[in-house]
Amino acid sequence: MRKINSLSDIREMRLLKRGKKRLIKLVYGRTFIMSALIILQILFVVALVDTLNRYGPYMYMFSMAVTVISVLHIFNSDSDPSVKLSWLLFVAVGSPFGALFYVYVRSDVGHRRLKKQISRILKYTSQAQPDMSLTMKAIEDCRPERSAFAHYMNDTCGYHPYPVTNLKYYPLGDDFLPDFLEDLSSARHFIFLEYFIVSEGQMWGKILYILSQKVKEGVEVRLMYDGTNEFTNLPHNYPAMLEKLGIACRIFDPVRPFVSTEYNYRDHRKIAVIDGKTAYTGGLNLADEYINVTHPYGHWKDVAIRSYGDGVATFTRLFLESWNYQANKPMPEENRYIEASTLYGLLRTGGGQRVEEARELLQANRTDRADQGDRAGQGNQGHWADLGNMANQADRANQVRTAVDRIVEDGFVIPYADNPLDGERMGEQVYLDILQTASDYVYIMTPYLILDETMVNALTYATKRGIDVRIILPHIPDKRYAFALAKTHYRELLEAGVKIYEYTPGFVHAKVFVSDDRRATVGSINLDYRSLYHHFEVGLYVDGNRVIGDILEDFQKTLDKCQQISLEDTRAGGFRNRFDRALGAVFKLLAPML
Repeated sequence: MRKINSLSDIREMRLLKRGKKRLIKLVYGRTFIMSALIILQILFVVALVDTLNRYGPYMYMFSMAVTVISVLHIFNSDSDPSVKLSWLLFVAVGSPFGALFYVYVRSDVGHRRLKKQISRILKYTSQAQPDMSLTMKAIEDCRPERSAFAHYMNDTCGYHPYPVTNLKYYPLGDDFLPDFLEDLSSARHFIFLEYFIVSEGQMWGKILYILSQKVKEGVEVRLMYDGTNEFTNLPHNYPAMLEKLGIACRIFDPVRPFVSTEYNYRDHRKIAVIDGKTAYTGGLNLADEYINVTHPYGHWKDVAIRSYGDGVATFTRLFLESWNYQANKPMPEENRYIEASTLYGLLRTGGGQRVEEARELLQANRTDRADQGDRAGQGNQGHWADLGNMANQADRANQVRTAVDRIVEDGFVIPYADNPLDGERMGEQVYLDILQTASDYVYIMTPYLILDETMVNALTYATKRGIDVRIILPHIPDKRYAFALAKTHYRELLEAGVKIYEYTPGFVHAKVFVSDDRRATVGSINLDYRSLYHHFEVGLYVDGNRVIGDILEDFQKTLDKCQQISLEDTRAGGFRNRFDRALGAVFKLLAPML
């Protein structure tokens, strides 16, 4: 990495004017018009139903028929019991609107196109993933108790385990930013960024300046952010501003002035890939509160993890999948980036058979790329030459370590993602596996605690079989209703033996599980319905690597700044506490739909 002595050494770039004019543009521009049009559509539906009510008996029979059909469908669905209960209440109380809304949501009109596109892309990008049969065999040999989990992740979901090469954990966004800027400054070929939130300020300004300079050096730069940014952070034409700098930009599911179920599923991932050899993930977005430049909710506690080596191939694949969700069809040339990440992993871990695998892949790419003359292809010609030099060096070094040796020494990682449209709740499954297989402790950091029945049972059962379960939550919340909802779970969890703490200095945004000095996961997945059911998410599962010691140390240091919650606290009087309990009780009925 190119060493940065001080953040002040990096200039900032801003594309938006500060002050009142920007606020007026955001409020009274496209966002205001879209909101007004959506409200008009809702009012039209209400007026239509009101008009139909003139035909009283017929409307009543229709309403009853839709309600009964909806109730039967909900009751026989495979949803979590708490989800069923919420929908049943909503349909029964809100008839006929509740039943019609349920039918509309379940018809999934807004996502049929997206589902088909995702299916095509997943099928295509999976072809570029490396053969991990040797790694799977090594896990069976030296970590047999984890082989079933590894097989589930690999065989069912397509997320491969990789022998670990190099991981670094960042306990704060303040610690993350200098290394991140150094890696960006050192990029030679491509930079891929996918974040839920991007907001202009000091953090994004420094990143944007570096990106603009890297484009001038011939580096390919792509940025993707979620469409909800258009409501508060960035104007609709921001991608066009970036395109003028040479930065390719796409918005995930931009919000349009039509009522649609499509807006329910958001891209909550945080991924950065640099040259196919370095990747970052975690809870951090690209905004000033994440590095404590601003303090909207006290001190902002968030984390990130950097990986260098084999597993970067999966992060590259995940970015490209998201990038092409918005396109009409998968782009065949995209797989070269996944293959580049695979090459770096193969070449960095020694010689022998792995070098021969890399040589074969390298030769295939040289042949495949020969007829490509676009800017990105030309930029990557140097990329393949660099990889060829690495192959020769690795061959001469003759430092061969078998997959078993590597897993025994450094453990393994599984980069993984959650896709709300594939029917597999990957984020929750990883959390449940850690809770169900722990033998000593499970320590958790999460900003939200809005749990389904499955997760409540897993947490309470773990403590009842003697596992030390501790959860750190914010003391200063960013959403009042979410904090009230979290408190509705306090009594049941505390009575079962779960220890709950609140981070006194401010807001915890980290999403971390660490267990038994052996396993951990860091990513973007909250303990709430939106993350576990409705968002596109990402995480890094780590098994047997020394970085777990850093994660555990961070948890213990954070715990020192927390106040422990007792059963007496859940019974505390006072207007505010009673109001929070009442608010939480009301919102808990609708929590699965929030």
